[in-house]
Amino acid sequence: MNLLRAAALCASIALVAATNYQGTMVPFPVERHGVMPFHLTAGSDGYLWVASFGAIARMTTAGEFKGAVQTPHAGDVADAIVAGRDGNIWFAESSNDVARIGRITRNGALSEYRLPSGSTPLTLAAGSGGVVFAGYPGATLGLVSYSGTISKITFKTKIDIKSLAYDSNGTLWY
Repeated sequence: MNLLRAAALCASIALVAATNYQGTMVPFPVERHGVMPFHLTAGSDGYLWVASFGAIARMTTAGEFKGAVQTPHAGDVADAIVAGRDGNIWFAESSNDVARIGRITRNGALSEYRLPSGSTPLTLAAGSGGVVFAGYPGATLGLVSYSGTISKITFKTKIDIKSLAYDSNGTLWY
């Protein structure tokens, strides 16, 4: 377990008020609900969604815990999470031997899509055109359609795609 993940085990979700540039933080301890936060995203439903070991938790922006959706693989780490443009929450989950992209619909239904061997997503981005992009080690960009079709693009430059972002023109950067 690396230092960053060890630190995340002891972490709480914190809200930093955008209007207070002095750095005031309000911690919301979610560990008491069995959630060890790794990543979070703001959903289109107005909730914050928190990726954890074997679960995706939901909370209000006031810090009220609203429950968690258990994933079928309790020991696996949810490595990334993003709010899809389809209104669903998408997450990447991996263990030593398998990786998956999961989707939680607005009504709480969970679907998972097994990824090809060697595909371990490090980051996710909600794309236009009905896809979620996944950045992998080895200069590979994965695509998962909203219907679950999996494909990939491999680039010649050998880098690990650890972060994805869109600019105001809709261009995907990594």
